[in-house]
Amino acid sequence: MPKKPKPPRAEELAAEAVVNQALGTVTFDRDDNTAPAMIDARLGEPGTPDPSIALEITSNLDKKQTALWSEIGRHYAEKRFPQLGAGWLVEFTRAAHIGGQQQKALLAFLADLGARGVTRVSTRDDQQPAAAGNDVDVLRALRLRAVAQVSTEPDVRGRIFASTSAVGSAGDVTAYVNAFLLGEVAANKLRKLQRAKDEGLRTLLFVWADSSHLTVGVALDRAHLAVGQPAVPAQLDEVWLASYFAPDTVFRWTREADWEVVSVPGVITQITMAAE
Repeated sequence: MPKKPKPPRAEELAAEAVVNQALGTVTFDRDDNTAPAMIDARLGEPGTPDPSIALEITSNLDKKQTALWSEIGRHYAEKRFPQLGAGWLVEFTRAAHIGGQQQKALLAFLADLGARGVTRVSTRDDQQPAAAGNDVDVLRALRLRAVAQVSTEPDVRGRIFASTSAVGSAGDVTAYVNAFLLGEVAANKLRKLQRAKDEGLRTLLFVWADSSHLTVGVALDRAHLAVGQPAVPAQLDEVWLASYFAPDTVFRWTREADWEVVSVPGVITQITMAAE
């Protein structure tokens, strides 16, 4: 019995739209789940009878991190807390609890630090202020890595700016891609792309980076060109790398031109919102 067709996911539509806008192509067909091992999307030049590009789309997501960031967004995004006289950067661990009593305890802790003039506390030994007292113990009990006062200016006062990982450099983007290509998620995509390449199609892999992994997101946000040659297998002609952290730019790697930053303002946001 044929499988029931399935609609494309928002991330698939967004990736497809990004590539089509950047390359001036159109979509010929998509994987609708009615046959095994279908290519996610086949693209080509407008007005031509056949597709010329095989596009596979995937996500390199950490589900636990994604859930954590969802909770962080729900409890802290765009909110101001009047008990805080400054804005604070808070680095959460993966084990942190976000709302309820934990949130009340965190806000009380930050308010107390501010009242005592303590602007930074960290569980990293080389970053601990000399007069931290038992603040590091409180930090660990809250399952946080660090807190640091950002500013007392009105535009940030009372805000919580969250992070869960260290900010990487543009040089780390290539390492991120290499690690992904060696994983099990990529293996299935590469097998499908090998078959497409055997059929004469140009092969593209579009990867959504975990938005909490700031190595990719910050580099894209600042339009820092990735450096280094990724270890891309022979069946793959191009790698595209995107992050919802910086939705207006994506990385593109090709064998012909190496890395480039592609500007796609509004495309990802518009497609994602329309699909929800």
